[in-house]
Amino acid sequence: GAGDYFTSGADLNNFASSPPFPLESHPSGQFMRTLLKFDKILVAAVNGPAVGIGVTILPHCDLAVCSNKATFWTPFARI
Repeated sequence: GAGDYFTSGADLNNFASSPPFPLESHPSGQFMRTLLKFDKILVAAVNGPAVGIGVTILPHCDLAVCSNKATFWTPFARI
């Protein structure tokens, strides 16, 4: 919960111009796989914008605590 942003999301221009890649070899794929295997209680503190993968992370948390400044945006849904 420190800082003004939970996540800023990925650079969609870079994402769109990159060739397809196996998700297992991409850092975000590796991160999500680690998150799914995490064996501790996972709490997210959202104190500002959660963009892109930050929104994707939240349902995988055991608890998400959000301030009144929390906002959520999934720009990849428009691609």
